[in-house]
Amino acid sequence: MAPLKSPGWDGLHADFFQKQWSTVGPMIVSMIQGIFQGQALETELNRTILALIPKKDSPLSFVDFRPISLCMVIYKLLSKVIVRRLKPIFPSIIEHNQTSFISGRSITENIIINQEVIHSMRQSKLRDGWMAIKVDLEKAFDRVRWDFISDSLLDAGLPANIRRIIMHSVTSSSFQIQWNGILSRPFWPQRGIRQGDPLSPYLFVLVMERLGHLINAAISSGEWKPFRFVRNGIPVSHLFFADDLILYAKALHNQASTIQQVLSTFGLHSGHRVNKRKTEIYFSPNSPPSVQAEISALLEYKQVDRFDKYLGVPVLHARATYTDFNFILDKMKAKLNGWASRTLSLAGRVTLAKSVLAAILVYFMQTCSLPKRVCSEIEKILRQFIWGSSSTARKISLINWDSLCQPIEHGGLGIRKIFDFNMAFVMKLSFALVTALDSFWVRILREKYRMREVCPSTIFQPNSTPLWKAIAAAWDDLKTSLAWSVGTGQLIRPFDDTWVPSLGPLRPFIKHTETAAHIHCLSDLLDAHGNWDASTLLSLFDLEVVQHILNV
Repeated sequence: MAPLKSPGWDGLHADFFQKQWSTVGPMIVSMIQGIFQGQALETELNRTILALIPKKDSPLSFVDFRPISLCMVIYKLLSKVIVRRLKPIFPSIIEHNQTSFISGRSITENIIINQEVIHSMRQSKLRDGWMAIKVDLEKAFDRVRWDFISDSLLDAGLPANIRRIIMHSVTSSSFQIQWNGILSRPFWPQRGIRQGDPLSPYLFVLVMERLGHLINAAISSGEWKPFRFVRNGIPVSHLFFADDLILYAKALHNQASTIQQVLSTFGLHSGHRVNKRKTEIYFSPNSPPSVQAEISALLEYKQVDRFDKYLGVPVLHARATYTDFNFILDKMKAKLNGWASRTLSLAGRVTLAKSVLAAILVYFMQTCSLPKRVCSEIEKILRQFIWGSSSTARKISLINWDSLCQPIEHGGLGIRKIFDFNMAFVMKLSFALVTALDSFWVRILREKYRMREVCPSTIFQPNSTPLWKAIAAAWDDLKTSLAWSVGTGQLIRPFDDTWVPSLGPLRPFIKHTETAAHIHCLSDLLDAHGNWDASTLLSLFDLEVVQHILNV
């Protein structure tokens, strides 16, 4: 727990409890154990301060504020104990379409899948078009009904005692609004979950899983036609990340009616409401204009020619351009301009430049291949800041950029080159494509680009997304860095895959090509007992190569 996060109404930070644990710890542990044994949570521990954080520079109404709940540290300890118990089971009860707060899943998965779906929609030549809907839920955390949360906990199969503690924590809370340093009179909510409670994100995931169940039921009955990359392929009907929802279906009137009915049913039971003014609908180019107009009139959503961003990352509808990522440069300039470079030492400017690099760039680099011009502009901004240049006074770079980007132990400043940094993330995705075969996004990409072998010799396809082209460009480097760990040998190509690390692919070492023509997988080089067939190996390779193989 962060030691200096905003405290609850008692004014005690987590730092106090951490430093005084020897004194207060036994009492707190005893109290939390008592709650798990059937005691009720004391009302005073569930008092909450509402801090209103402005969403924009000049807020005009209450909707322009984001209410953040400041809970007591003792309550957060109880909440975190429950979260610790929920985390291990969530991957098995939450479907792969949801990635928020699930161990082993990442926000990058949703971004990559959505980009691939939109790309395929744009390329589709089928008679029926496709539609994608970015759904905006009004006050998603604040509107959810408590009885629906209780049903969701029961549906997830959680023990009765855990359900009791969770529901008492949710329903017994009280609020006081903090305004200009003054607390309002307390009031008691009738619905919603608190933003700031460690338990709330996990409860919201369970709530959204119920919407996923409704969608899957509609797919099973044939009412919802989800997007598929190939005939009878993996259905992609929806992606959820917290309250960011995106739905995919055929662009047909009956499909729009089904989506409307599913969302209406979910809203009726959960208390959620779709914000039609902010919800966007995108149609693939092969959707007839008359159908687009008909569906837009039925759903009353805002029709757009393209999605601007999804989860903060640009949705590319064509090749990546400088304009698509210009906002990153603006973010960096705004951040760096907020610091007076002339009042900082060189070491201070380098440290701040690295922090900006880490805070702003890493998120986008995990799912995008930045154009080289963008990389050059970013380095230019960092270079000018490090040497103290400004709009009114330009400074000379005393050391060339390549030298500054060397590791500290080699005499540089440890600044990463942007393009190389980006390619490192691309290589990470490439590695996952051959190692994380059960991951949903990996299955999607392998199906779309027809990767039938675990590690094909090449994966380049001209009609692909910018990210896939970057992965394909890095594929040869990946293959030279990989080596198979031999098991049954049924998936390993004996002459083209690397499974003897010291030698690499063995095709150059083959003596008799006629014998090799009958060997299709590594298991063909094993005898009936699973040991190496020495006679076959000696007929294929020299003794020195065979000795390396026998050491595997």
